[in-house]
Amino acid sequence: MRSSVQELTTCFDKGRGLKNSYTGANKAPLNQPHHPYPEFSEFSPEQCETFEKWFHAYDRDRDGFLDLRELSVMLVKLGIPATQWNISRILIAADQDRDIKLSFRENIIYTRGS
Repeated sequence: MRSSVQELTTCFDKGRGLKNSYTGANKAPLNQPHHPYPEFSEFSPEQCETFEKWFHAYDRDRDGFLDLRELSVMLVKLGIPATQWNISRILIAADQDRDIKLSFRENIIYTRGS
């Protein structure tokens, strides 16, 4: 007869490839790193980290948002004319809460849709 410890070990080992009984989704292997942004699972954790570094490089005042000035600097560095039309177009498309600045989340959503 198997001990309860052996049964638990077997369940954990088998569970790595089982589907979640509630959602039907595959469970991540236990040795896989936690994704920092599960909402953006189409990007790898490394890509999200790169996006985050890139975002913070343009967030000069370190408030967690790209305001109009920071967005203008970003556009110029990317070789896109920082015209009022370009900035307005990005804000209309990306600024979900209409606070006239972009959060990291809004920026990723905009990047994903581009």
